[in-house]
Amino acid sequence: MKSKIRSKVLKISFGTLAVLTFAVAPSFQYSQNAVFADPYQEKIDKLNAGIEENQKKISELSEQGDTLANKLEEIRLETANLQAKIDSNEAKNASLAAQIKEAEVKLDKNKEVLAKSIRKLYIEGDISSLEILASSKSLSDYVDRQEYRDRVKNKISDLTEGVQKIKDEMEAQQKEVGNLLRDQVGMRVDLTSKQGELDKLITETKGQESAYQNQVQADSVEVTRLKKEQQEANAAQIAPRSGGISYVPSSGQANGGYPTYWARASQDSLVDSWGMYNRECVSYTAFKVWQSGRNMPYWGGRGNANRWPSNARNAGIVVDGNPKVGDVAISMVGYYGHSMYVERVNGDGTIMVSQYNYGIRGEYSEMTTSSSGLYFIHF
Repeated sequence: MKSKIRSKVLKISFGTLAVLTFAVAPSFQYSQNAVFADPYQEKIDKLNAGIEENQKKISELSEQGDTLANKLEEIRLETANLQAKIDSNEAKNASLAAQIKEAEVKLDKNKEVLAKSIRKLYIEGDISSLEILASSKSLSDYVDRQEYRDRVKNKISDLTEGVQKIKDEMEAQQKEVGNLLRDQVGMRVDLTSKQGELDKLITETKGQESAYQNQVQADSVEVTRLKKEQQEANAAQIAPRSGGISYVPSSGQANGGYPTYWARASQDSLVDSWGMYNRECVSYTAFKVWQSGRNMPYWGGRGNANRWPSNARNAGIVVDGNPKVGDVAISMVGYYGHSMYVERVNGDGTIMVSQYNYGIRGEYSEMTTSSSGLYFIHF
């Protein structure tokens, strides 16, 4: 439980008006030396240890799941960027293929046009230099016709070489893009595989986390059930001997004078002047000791009822098995024990007590019970 420091000013009427300043101290802790007098605590402790361990695993799995989710998001972004590059290169590859085809068509058309021109001039373009000379009107005409023939041949050669060069360059680019595409597609396959593995791991992690959460929930329910049974069994061992038990509304003197401020607040929502939670048995008996004008030590932090006998002895206060009016009676039953205020000592070995939180009700009550087996603290 977390420590709390509070300061309250409370006015209480006990025949005279007193102003109390409550310096609230840390709530009490449970000592390893506390008495265990029932069969429930071992089960409760084992379940609580399991709950704590499972909660650690849940935290670890949650962190692992977050890490996997972040990695998965990185891979998805990487895959998206890679796909964009693949789309761009595929478009580029298609464009190069179209350009190569267009160049080839253009080259074929140019060759056909030039071939027709040569055939028209030279009868299918197969005329020797002697034939050109013989058919020429003059030497100058021969030279002109020879030069024209050479220019046509050179032009065909230049066009062919130019188109071939362009085609070769585009085919080289197409090969480079193709190799890049092949690598990128392979990378995409790997990323898709990793994404599938991460999806599977995330699903498994969430499944394990859910299983641990269900176990924690089930164990918590079981702890609550065991504690209820434990408290009921403990209360049964301090059952009233005669006259039953009388529960009284928590207000004013009708509840043993317990301050209304504490009595009307939700149980365990406030801490009293001695470090005890309100509407608990120890808070009530501490108040009763103080109300009677005696010194009530501050026992916050070690305020379990079953710690009071050792606390009292350490403070030099007498503790024995002989009840007196005004004593605090302590039952060591259960994990916390139970404290009661002795109102009357009967001649048959019973005592009439007032108390809070008997039967785990958080209420004031009175009962007559046996004094046997109880410790009595003579403040």
